[in-house]
Amino acid sequence: MNRAKPDSGGGHRPISNPIPGLEAQIRVWASQLKRAYPNLWGAAPLTLRDQAVAFLRSSLTPRNRLSGARRTLAVDTAYRMWRDQLRQHRRGRRPRVSWLRIARACIDGFRYMDDAERKLKLRRLQNAVYNRSHRAWKRLERRRGRRVDAHNEVAEPSA
Repeated sequence: MNRAKPDSGGGHRPISNPIPGLEAQIRVWASQLKRAYPNLWGAAPLTLRDQAVAFLRSSLTPRNRLSGARRTLAVDTAYRMWRDQLRQHRRGRRPRVSWLRIARACIDGFRYMDDAERKLKLRRLQNAVYNRSHRAWKRLERRRGRRVDAHNEVAEPSA
């Protein structure tokens, strides 16, 4: 006797009370995305779908955004460059960390600024990078402090 499950319509759970007009609006939005990104749609449609859904979910979440300044691409890039240069310096491959190189790569129009503006922008970038590195270090320290061994006792933080 064959006891196969009946087809439930593609594996999606049914929507009990659909919002009027929402499905049509989403279909219009999806067709606009397909037209706006034809190369990505042809090459990697799942990537386009996943990124669109992720952005939609993040913009529709009921939570307020996290406190503090929003992360910026310039600080992200500067932090990675600083971390890599610091690692190279510690290994003896680089004489020092070059903040000038980091600033040129991360601050728009850095080459064309006067000295006072350069100093201000560079100091702000350095502070943002140092603050991020300190937050990362504190996050690691908190994780180390929460480690528990097999006997359910707090383990010694390891270096």
